[in-house]
Amino acid sequence: GSVELQGVQLRPADDAAAVVAPDAPESSAPLKLDHLRVNVGMLPLLSLDYRVEDVTLSGLRAALRIKEDGTFEIEGLPLGGGETAEPEPPEAPSESPPPLIGLAHLALNDIVVEWTDESVHPAVATTVKLDLTGEDLAWGPGAGIGRFDLALAAPGECERLALAGTLRLDPDDYTLEGELQIRGLRDGPLSHYLGPGTRNELRDGQLDSKIA
Repeated sequence: GSVELQGVQLRPADDAAAVVAPDAPESSAPLKLDHLRVNVGMLPLLSLDYRVEDVTLSGLRAALRIKEDGTFEIEGLPLGGGETAEPEPPEAPSESPPPLIGLAHLALNDIVVEWTDESVHPAVATTVKLDLTGEDLAWGPGAGIGRFDLALAAPGECERLALAGTLRLDPDDYTLEGELQIRGLRDGPLSHYLGPGTRNELRDGQLDSKIA
């Protein structure tokens, strides 16, 4: 089965109308996306084969914030708040292993995020533009090796950061190997997300390195 959405805009949850028309003023919708497609094979699901064939998302505009206490919020999405519910007792551990979940193809295109992180010092407030593709991704016991390609930029902070390679998301065997390329990274708050060793390797805001 396939699900497609186009021209979606969301207002904050306390607004009278949460979903607004695609032609509404941009200021009225902090969370927007141009196109989302999810394609899941129904027959494999019937045999408990949790494999998604394709997830494609383009034109996402979002505002993300990490507060000082580490809590995370996306403007326009209700992620909790209000009265605190009584915690439910923990479920007994399952004897069956967790399922293997696969994603054959992932494409995130033309993503723009207003990124605020108040949990680091100095705090980070910037706009990040990114594109991400992935092939043969899987999560769970027995996961194979998938491929990914990430490219992002932050105007005024970083001209380009690219990371491409392979990863395995098996709980017993997490691995990531890739090539990191950085261009035009200035010595500012954004650079502190890099480890000290990586920052020491920067030369005039540029770096070519392998990750394993």
